[in-house]
Amino acid sequence: MLGDELDALDDALGFLPFSNGVHDDLGEQPRRSSFRRFVREGKLPAGYATEDGVALHYVGTRLHDVVSVLPDRNAWFVEAGEETALPARPWVP
Repeated sequence: MLGDELDALDDALGFLPFSNGVHDDLGEQPRRSSFRRFVREGKLPAGYATEDGVALHYVGTRLHDVVSVLPDRNAWFVEAGEETALPARPWVP
């Protein structure tokens, strides 16, 4: 990201069929609304948004676990017009 606006990046790693929005809970950033708008407008495929401190664990292309080093955090599955909370379980390294 360069500048103050967010852009949809659709040519990242490419081994998962989902989009990803990170630091989804940081209030001073437009990440949350921009990611959902990009998915709704079809600029990004449906995917996962993660709050600060949350990690997604995949086995192959299937989401296996949602973990967090911070308490009371979530990931979200975001598709056009709908989102589902995925509570993270605590993970202590």
